[in-house]
Amino acid sequence: MKYPFNTTQMKIIITTLCVLSLSLLSAQDFNEKFQQEYFFGNLPSAKIEAMGRGDAAIGGSVASTFFNSAGLGGIEKQEVQLSYSAPFYALENSNYYYAGYARRILPKLIVAFTVNSFAIGETTFNVNLGGKRYPVTKGLTSNYGLTVAGTPLKGLYLGININLFRLRLFEDANAAYTIHFDGGALYKLKLKNFNQFAHHLQFGVSVNNFTASKINLVSPEGGEGKSSLPMIGRFAAAYFIGTEINLPVAGKGSLDFTLTMEYQNTFNTQYRKSFIVGFETVLWKILAMRLGYFTQSVDDVGFENNRSRITDFTYGFGAIVPLNSLTNEKVPLSIHLDYVSLKAPSYIYDGERLPNMRTFTLRVVWTLKNQTLTESN
Repeated sequence: MKYPFNTTQMKIIITTLCVLSLSLLSAQDFNEKFQQEYFFGNLPSAKIEAMGRGDAAIGGSVASTFFNSAGLGGIEKQEVQLSYSAPFYALENSNYYYAGYARRILPKLIVAFTVNSFAIGETTFNVNLGGKRYPVTKGLTSNYGLTVAGTPLKGLYLGININLFRLRLFEDANAAYTIHFDGGALYKLKLKNFNQFAHHLQFGVSVNNFTASKINLVSPEGGEGKSSLPMIGRFAAAYFIGTEINLPVAGKGSLDFTLTMEYQNTFNTQYRKSFIVGFETVLWKILAMRLGYFTQSVDDVGFENNRSRITDFTYGFGAIVPLNSLTNEKVPLSIHLDYVSLKAPSYIYDGERLPNMRTFTLRVVWTLKNQTLTESN
C-alpha cells in the first residue's frame, strides 16, 4: 500500500503537531467576550468571509497568515493585499483595515509583513479593570505580523507568525502591548488525473497564539487587569478540481472548483467551537462565485432567550483581471477584486439580524512565467 507521506515528511508533520499540542497545556482561560470583534468578527479576506470563514487548508494569499501561516507557501513570487470592512454589524462607526505584503526570497522560503487595524468608533461599551468599570473612549486594536513560511519537502509547507498585538481602550491611558505566536502546517497531495480533470487535496492544521499570551490593560486611574488572547486551533481539508470547457460564444476556458471543510476550536474557552463548509467556482480565471456555511457555539449568558449556537450561510463573488494572459506575460500580474456583504445571525431567538458588514479586498499578484512555482513543485 502506498502512503501519501514518506518517512521524513511524517516525522516533520508529527513533530509540528506535537509542538503545537504541547503548547495547549499552558493555556489560560479566555474571556469569550474579549476582542471577539477582532479575532472572530473581522477577516482580512472577503473571499474567505464568503466561504464560511475557513482557510486553514486553502492558503495561497497573504491573508492566509491570519488563518494558517503555512498557507503563505502557495505564494508564487510576490503579492500585495489590501482589505477594508465597514461597518462591523451594529458598530456603525467602526472601520477595519488590513494590509499585507509577501515575497518569495528563496525558492523554498517566503516572508510576509501584515498590519491589521480595527477601530470601533463611538461606543457605549465599558470594561472591568481592577473591580471598576470604565467606558471605552478609544477602542483601537492593531496587530503587526511577520511571517516566515517554507517548503522543507515537496508538497509540505510550514509557517510561523510573530505578532505584536496593540490595544488602546482609553484616551487617557497608554496602549497595552503583547507578543504572540502562531504556527501551522499545510500538505498538498497531488492525485492522478482522470479524463480531462486535474485535481488534488490539501490538509491544513494551525494554532493561533500557541504561546497562550496575555495582555495587561491599564485604566485611566491606574487600575490593571489581564486578559488572555484566544488560542484557536484549526483543522481542515480542501479539494481542488479543474477542467476546460468550451462554450459556443466564449470559446475554450478553464473551470475550477474548490471545496473545503474545517473544524475550529478555541482551546481556552468552552465556546467558539465551529464547523465550516466553503465552496468556490472560478470561470475562465476571471469570475469567482462563493458559498459557505458555518455553525458555532456561543455563550448564552444564562438567558433562555439567547442562542447557545449560531448558524448561517455566507456568499460573495470576485473578479480577476489576468494581465499576464492578456499581455502574453509582458505584464506578469493578476488583479483580484473580492466583495461580500452579509448580515450577522441574531444571538437572540426572536431578535432581528444585525445590519450588513461589507468587506472589499484587493490583491495584486506577481505571477511566474509559463508555470507557477506551486505546480512545478
